[in-house]
Amino acid sequence: MSDKFEKLLDQFAQLAEKPHQTAQEWSKKTGRKVVAVAGLDVPEPVIEAAGMIPLVLLEDAAKPISLANSHVQTHMCGYMRSMIEQVLDGSLDYIEALIMKDCCHEMRMIGDLVHYISDKVKTYFIYFPPTQHENLTHDYMVNAIAKYRAYVEGLAGKKITDEELAKAIKVHNENRKLLVKLYDIRMKNPGIIGGVAVS
Repeated sequence: MSDKFEKLLDQFAQLAEKPHQTAQEWSKKTGRKVVAVAGLDVPEPVIEAAGMIPLVLLEDAAKPISLANSHVQTHMCGYMRSMIEQVLDGSLDYIEALIMKDCCHEMRMIGDLVHYISDKVKTYFIYFPPTQHENLTHDYMVNAIAKYRAYVEGLAGKKITDEELAKAIKVHNENRKLLVKLYDIRMKNPGIIGGVAVS
């Protein structure tokens, strides 16, 4: 691994080590609000197009679960338990909202729980049907995305133009292409970059 690559990884590792601190500093520097997302496939470009910072909420594996134990079962997945811990310890008090993709029954329950245990963290659920090849599914998706877009516009206090959305989609698609390249590097060089570092 080249020195340049090592330095780049170190830089990203430092930023990723404290995601909330990084997001708050970036928010303060740019004047942009932060919106956290949880679950697979939340349409982050809509948040970006609204001029806000999408923050993918990760499990904080280094932080012991203590506060969340009185609200969720110990056999629940670490991601859900960590999310509740972050809500309860105030780590998420600075975000504008937590947008959750309804990807499992635990996520659904956690969303309801956040609503009841926190008066600071607003939640919004988006659901995409697993089958997306039917006419009814298409109509549902168009409606769900329109509602989601309107919700995000309300958070941002501005309308999202189609041009802004197209630009944000282009940026996120480019990021996805780069992630595919990164995974290709990992596949050809096992152990060069750990899974946690990639996330």
